[in-house]
Amino acid sequence: MDEKSLLDRWKHRWNGLRKGKFHSRAVLHGGDQSMIKSKDPRFYRSAIAALVTLAVMGLFSIWPGAVEWLYLRSLFQVWRVAYDYTLGALPIPSGVWLMLFGIWGIGRCVKQRSWSWRGLFQLLLWLFSSFFWLWGFLYFMPSKKPDVDVHWSSIEVYNWLMEVQTDLETHLAHAEIAMTESEVRERLEHFLAQTQWPTAGRVRARAWCEGGITRYLGVSGIYLPWSMEGHLSETLPVEVLPFVQAHEMAHGYGIAREGEADYHAYKALTTPLGVETDAAAHWKAQYELWCALRRMLLQLDQAAFERSRQQCSSELTLRHQKVKSNFAVYTGQMAQLGSKSNAIYLKTMGMQDGLANYDRWLVWLWIEGMNARSQANRF
Repeated sequence: MDEKSLLDRWKHRWNGLRKGKFHSRAVLHGGDQSMIKSKDPRFYRSAIAALVTLAVMGLFSIWPGAVEWLYLRSLFQVWRVAYDYTLGALPIPSGVWLMLFGIWGIGRCVKQRSWSWRGLFQLLLWLFSSFFWLWGFLYFMPSKKPDVDVHWSSIEVYNWLMEVQTDLETHLAHAEIAMTESEVRERLEHFLAQTQWPTAGRVRARAWCEGGITRYLGVSGIYLPWSMEGHLSETLPVEVLPFVQAHEMAHGYGIAREGEADYHAYKALTTPLGVETDAAAHWKAQYELWCALRRMLLQLDQAAFERSRQQCSSELTLRHQKVKSNFAVYTGQMAQLGSKSNAIYLKTMGMQDGLANYDRWLVWLWIEGMNARSQANRF
């Protein structure tokens, strides 16, 4: 190596250090050649971002009451408004752009052979940090619903089921009426406003043409913090789509836990607005409640479940079989793996009951019903 070449290399290193870049020397196999590799400072930024995120998580775990004012009613509202009235207004769901960007990134790495463990670790750090800053801190917020358990008796569940079943049979004509995303959002925002929950922005939860891929993975709907939207499969039956849509929108407005999202979805659809779709929204919420009660009764008392099934009208039975047939198409090992992964995720996020957290809304509805009956008996 001549003196001029060596001098040029040291000038390159000095200019890099002067501009704030980091360098390391990598010796090639020949032993008599060397090259200068630039260490990307973005790795250090991603590590610092992850450490700051962990520090904030520690703060919120010690002081969970601060989440509502330091995050939900401040920074999260900024995210909502900034996204909902820009990218959220586009006709194409943001999940599509996110997927295309991921495919492009993977293709670029393969083409340029630039994949590395260091780069993967850096990506994971950014995903971790952005998940919590965009939405995940809401898991540290204390629930506004009572943390109680109800010891269900088969008689109570049976009577409740039959009450809901009669309501569904009476208003069966409203089952086929479809609801738009805007109608579901209006109902959810109306109910959230009654509970003093912030509703800045315009949360989207769109059904998009993905051929049922997410449902093969055991997912009917999902809210992605990185896309700031709820995503549903267009293959969902009309009987259940509005409830799933309201559930994912509830996540978008900052309700993180699954049971609470189900509760707000039910209350939003059953709260009358004095419009034409009131009856259809009510039926779809009641149908979801009916299905949940049937599952619970089957676990508690199979004989009582059979009695309820025999007393179900043929019209409602046929409609339920239609919905079950739709869901049966997407069952399999991948769906089971997706459910197990979801259970692990929920427990990691602090919901130790796992998938059972989805049914917490039944407890709160039961308590509300008991309180209403108690109030009525007093007068």
